[in-house]
Amino acid sequence: MKKMLLLTVIMLSGVAQDMNAQNNGVLVIPAIYDRIEEGTNGLLIVTKDNKQGVIDAMGNIIVPIQYDWVTMGKEGINRDGLIAVMNQGQGLNYSYGLYNKDGEMLVPMGNYARIDTGDFLGYEGLVELDVIVRGYNGITTKEGIRLRDGTVLSSYDRTSIKGGVGGLIHVKKNKKEGVLNRYGEVIVPVGRYESIYIQGPYINIQKKGMQNGQFWTKEGMLNSNGAVIVPIGMYEDCRGRGCDDRIHYYIEIESNNKRGALNDDGTVFIPIGKYESFSVINKNIALVKLNGKYGIVNKNGRMIVPIGRYNHLEYRNGMLLYSQNGKWGMLAENGNQVTLAEYDRIVPEMYSSGMAFVAKEGKIGVINSEGKIVVPLGNYYDGKIYKEIGYMKSNEGIMIFNKNGRILAPTGRYERLKQQYERIGGYKRDSQIPLNPSNDEHGLYIVSINGKMGVVRLW
Repeated sequence: MKKMLLLTVIMLSGVAQDMNAQNNGVLVIPAIYDRIEEGTNGLLIVTKDNKQGVIDAMGNIIVPIQYDWVTMGKEGINRDGLIAVMNQGQGLNYSYGLYNKDGEMLVPMGNYARIDTGDFLGYEGLVELDVIVRGYNGITTKEGIRLRDGTVLSSYDRTSIKGGVGGLIHVKKNKKEGVLNRYGEVIVPVGRYESIYIQGPYINIQKKGMQNGQFWTKEGMLNSNGAVIVPIGMYEDCRGRGCDDRIHYYIEIESNNKRGALNDDGTVFIPIGKYESFSVINKNIALVKLNGKYGIVNKNGRMIVPIGRYNHLEYRNGMLLYSQNGKWGMLAENGNQVTLAEYDRIVPEMYSSGMAFVAKEGKIGVINSEGKIVVPLGNYYDGKIYKEIGYMKSNEGIMIFNKNGRILAPTGRYERLKQQYERIGGYKRDSQIPLNPSNDEHGLYIVSINGKMGVVRLW
């Protein structure tokens, strides 16, 4: 694809609608800010006079514009909509606080030396932080976890949120390891196993030793409740693996340099060494390859698409594709055909909410996961899909659509809007990606006017 135009589409719920064409492009948040960045949960991070805060889609202040730094974590991970704020004092003296998405302050400034702003801010109600501990030698810090009920867990030497899927907490005390759940309840007591690694919803456990001068390691696997799935030493190796969507995980096993897979209960999904290679799509099906040909099996090992029925099979960004006689089509998870093999190419986009670009006889269009046409084949040369919204480029301009095929912004409207402002687009991304498309009735764009930033509505 050619280089994208600078454009950020921000889908924000709770904005009063006015779909009249003459109102498209009206400024809905005044251009009074030095900087506006897209946040999560339909909110915007704004900067004014070197201070940051948070506003909603109507321009209402959610977090006062008085902090040196504001972050909301990553979309999707930040389930509870938590907002971390920070002010810097003298030297490296930082002060942190925490708000929720409604602007209520959960953690007053100064109570913690640090609040982690990485992937796990707000995941399952958990927040990583540093607890200030006053000792004999002055002020020191100790790691802690803010639990779902607001209490702080700080009785361990080290705490960290791991895995993402299970909301599990990895703890260490006196150089020994254990695991807690999101409520602070003990799942694996400290010291029960020599080493612990949290892998998605699984807990990898290890026992180590030495024999004949050689170190050895034996592994096993527990589920997120601490129950044994794979006893230590049953296989030479076992690990939790994320599937393509990183939501589903499976257990990969290995013996004699050959691989297989297990279900969550420890039953066999893919027998060790039965196939040349395999790729687990989710907890229900896997692609397998044997003698250079492809098939699909379910979690019980039953073949639902026989080896060699199609020339090629692949799973990409949520869609199962097949090729036959040089053409491409789509399959359902049960192996049934969703479309005939009639396209020259099918390209599912990451985070596309079940949409894919298709090419046929020099023209480009969009279909959904049911094989229905979203955008008819036409003379487009570029495009992008993000969640429920997408755009297509032609020589006439940009056309924006939703997953139901509704045209949100007809071809050329964006270009006309762009001519009205010095700049239109986002600060974080240089690609044309619609953001937060939970409600496609509103298309809000960040714009620049006389060096200041505001927001306009495109549709």
